[in-house]
Amino acid sequence: YGAFMGYGFRMGPFYAGTEVSSNWSDMAFNPGTISVKAFDATEKGTADETVTGGEASLEYTAGVSGRLGYYLNPATLFVLNGGLSGSQFDVRWGNAGERGGSEEYWDPGVSYGVGIESTVFDGVAVRLNWTFTDYYDAEVFGIGSIVEHGGNVSVEIQPTMSVAHLGLLYTF
Repeated sequence: YGAFMGYGFRMGPFYAGTEVSSNWSDMAFNPGTISVKAFDATEKGTADETVTGGEASLEYTAGVSGRLGYYLNPATLFVLNGGLSGSQFDVRWGNAGERGGSEEYWDPGVSYGVGIESTVFDGVAVRLNWTFTDYYDAEVFGIGSIVEHGGNVSVEIQPTMSVAHLGLLYTF
C-alpha cells in the first residue's frame, strides 16, 4: 500500500508532470544460496564462503519521477515515467543449524515504467501502472561472523523489482 502526490499539466494531447511516492511493504523473498566474502582480520586478503540460507524483505520505498504522457481520448492518459527510487531492505543470512546475521540497509536505484489513467467521475480517476526498479549493488557488512574464517560477513545483493499498482486519483 502507499500514496503518491504530483503536479502535471496538459498541453493539447500531451501531458508532462512530476510525482513523489511512498510505499510500505511486507514483501519477502528468498534468494537461496548467497555468496559471502569473509574478511579475515588475522591474515591478509579475504576468503569466500557460501551461505545456504538467506532471506530479504522490502520494508518501504520512496521515489520521485518525471512523467510524460499522451491522451488517447479526453478521459484516458497513457504515461511513461522514470526517476529515482530508494528502498529499505532487511537482509538475513546463515547456514542451517548455525546462527546467522541480519542487517537493514537503504538502497537507491533507477525506476522506469508505463501506465494508463482513466477518469471515472469528475475529479476521480483509476490508475494502472507497472514500474521496474534496478537498485544499485549493495554490500551488507559487519554483522555476524563465519566461524571457519573468524571474520566479518559481507553479503552483496543486486536487487531488482517489478511491481504493478492499481490506484485511485483525486485531481483538482
